[in-house]
Amino acid sequence: AENRPVVDRIIEAADAARARSLALADADAAAFTAVGAAYKLPKTTPEEEAARTAAINAALIEAARVPATVVDEADEVLSLATELFPIGNPNVVTDIGAAADACRAAVASSQLNIEINVASLPAADGDRFAAVLLRIEEIVARADGLHADVVHAVRG
Repeated sequence: AENRPVVDRIIEAADAARARSLALADADAAAFTAVGAAYKLPKTTPEEEAARTAAINAALIEAARVPATVVDEADEVLSLATELFPIGNPNVVTDIGAAADACRAAVASSQLNIEINVASLPAADGDRFAAVLLRIEEIVARADGLHADVVHAVRG
């Protein structure tokens, strides 16, 4: 009972993160479609080539931006799960482990999507994703740590 306000805040924040994450899934699909469409643009004249290159770069930036935002969401959810672990209901502690694993998977797959898109961008555009790529290793380590804590709690 003494932790109810914290638990309620965590539930509210997790619900909001879920809604944002579902919207990001749609945005990721749209970004992927936009990249494909940009590569199909004509390139028979210098003007068309320039327009195509600009469209490809804009689409690749968006295709990297969406998974970068997924990293932010996963980081937040992992922080919520970590905060809940010591005060949550011990009967559902495995849900906290599942959240840690889902966050780890989200950031690891986001890393792949960011890197494949950044690899095709001019360095100046790709550099804007360097900070989020650096954060991924730390988030994975935190997720692995929380997973290990849950395993320890389950095994007693």
